[in-house]
Amino acid sequence: MTETANIVCMKWGNYFGPEYVNVLYRNVSKHINRPFRFICYTDDKRGLDKGIIAYDLPEFKSIAKSNGAPYPKQTLFRSDLEGFKEGDKFLFMDLDVAVVDDIDCFFDYMPEEDFIIIKDWRKGDKNVGNSSVFRAKVGPLNYVYEYMEENLEDIIKKYGTSSQQYLSAKICEKYGKPTWWPAEWTCSFPIQCMPNKYLRWLLMPKRPPKGTKLLVFHGQVHPKEAVEGRWPRKEPWYKKWYKTVRKTPWVEEYWHE
Repeated sequence: MTETANIVCMKWGNYFGPEYVNVLYRNVSKHINRPFRFICYTDDKRGLDKGIIAYDLPEFKSIAKSNGAPYPKQTLFRSDLEGFKEGDKFLFMDLDVAVVDDIDCFFDYMPEEDFIIIKDWRKGDKNVGNSSVFRAKVGPLNYVYEYMEENLEDIIKKYGTSSQQYLSAKICEKYGKPTWWPAEWTCSFPIQCMPNKYLRWLLMPKRPPKGTKLLVFHGQVHPKEAVEGRWPRKEPWYKKWYKTVRKTPWVEEYWHE
């Protein structure tokens, strides 16, 4: 029998409402062909669908020093992560990821690897990952969390809010370089779908290329805002020429409340 797959997400603060967790859970349910657990680590369990397993956020002793930097995600590398035992694997997805096609391949790909991540679209040949989607084995990456707890202020001085650059550096420290997902499995909405700058006034973002499994909305525009054609924050007039997105109704095929 196929091993139960573990899907993990996190929600803290008010940036995303529970609807983002629920949409991700429902879309995962439609695009997986094996038994699975869907786990959300959160500081607010209200409004989550019944099938979602909700745990408190993993303990983060240095959270008061983080100054808003998104380092809580690194707590998922604890060897004592609630709901898991050492050696278990899980697939992590950010809440602004839209499921386009079956995701079973993310559990079957290179099963011996401790960690697999998206190669960051903006970093060229640099060994920097985009942590919107990664698979991790519980235990071997505990050093990422432990070092962060002991050296968070120094990490923030060096990396600022770029927690995935910190993560990538620590992966390279132990493994030489990260293991990447096949490039065609994940698509960047802002880089691969949105038109270049001034054309955004005229053109709707294009659909993801064939072979895409997960559509990643890293950056400012999230799925709901893409559907509505709404830029999420006010911008100076001289930036409104390119800080804009046209209504993109096709996104609702992959993400809708």
